[in-house]
Amino acid sequence: MSIKKLTRVACVTAIAGIAVFTGAFSGCTIETKHPHVEITIEFNEVEYDLEFQLYRNMYPQTVKHFIELANAKFYDNTIIHNYNSRDWYGGGYSFVDEETYKSAYDTAGGLEDYLIENSKEQTYYEDLFQKGLLTPSVYKTFTENYKGDTPLSTLIGEFSANDHEIQKGALTSQLGALRMYYHSGKTYDGEKTSEKVWVETTRDDEAFERDYGYNSATSMFAVQVGTSSDLTTSKYCIFGHLNSDADLEKLEELKDAIADYIADAFADDSSDFVQTVEVAVDHYEEIADKGTDVSYSVTAKPLIVKTVKVLKY
Repeated sequence: MSIKKLTRVACVTAIAGIAVFTGAFSGCTIETKHPHVEITIEFNEVEYDLEFQLYRNMYPQTVKHFIELANAKFYDNTIIHNYNSRDWYGGGYSFVDEETYKSAYDTAGGLEDYLIENSKEQTYYEDLFQKGLLTPSVYKTFTENYKGDTPLSTLIGEFSANDHEIQKGALTSQLGALRMYYHSGKTYDGEKTSEKVWVETTRDDEAFERDYGYNSATSMFAVQVGTSSDLTTSKYCIFGHLNSDADLEKLEELKDAIADYIADAFADDSSDFVQTVEVAVDHYEEIADKGTDVSYSVTAKPLIVKTVKVLKY
């Protein structure tokens, strides 16, 4: 019997014996349709706790992947590394300390060095994926029984452009939407790759051939902070929304705090609040094999993702 089956048996036994001993629940993880996570973002020494409801019933592998990363504390003490008025992108780079960050921002070429030195790619690939702490969903090839073979470190894209269909209730683009993000311009020697991979879903017994680009997310996520987003729902998986009006108010408080900081420090010139940084990413990906050059808008004052905690499984 597998470890997962043993865990389920243990949990069922605990539930059956609740009247006898409530402590039997300790160690059990009961998965629900709608897990909850709390993302705490610190800006200018003030913390903002944002609770998100996730939708495992519609986007099971994306939710599992995000929760696995959160449980590994992968996201703790990272930065929002790409900032604009519509979306904030995180999950790629560690925060060291305020002095190191400010010095990098104020030094020519300093931010590029900072991002290179504090990239989370190696941690993701070597400490999590290679050690079996992330559930595979994308494979390099397949077996005779059309099962995935040779797992890749990337995540299946659960959106319509990748043939993922939701019959009713698919999440929409709105303020507070939570997306998994990938770099769509995967390149090989400067050209977009046309490589294919094999994906396995939780709803089918066979692996299917799909475009690698649509199945190349790793750890990065994006929070929609405007009424619209730069990321379409057909090509980027929205797997959660802010949980309540109170959480939307907290997000607005954070946005107001940023606006006040820009007004005080940069005389309302928001363009001075960000610096464009060119950096290479995806050094560990195994298909395009050359990495991808991207541009990030990095903030003068760090938005620090202090923690990502799972509140309910």
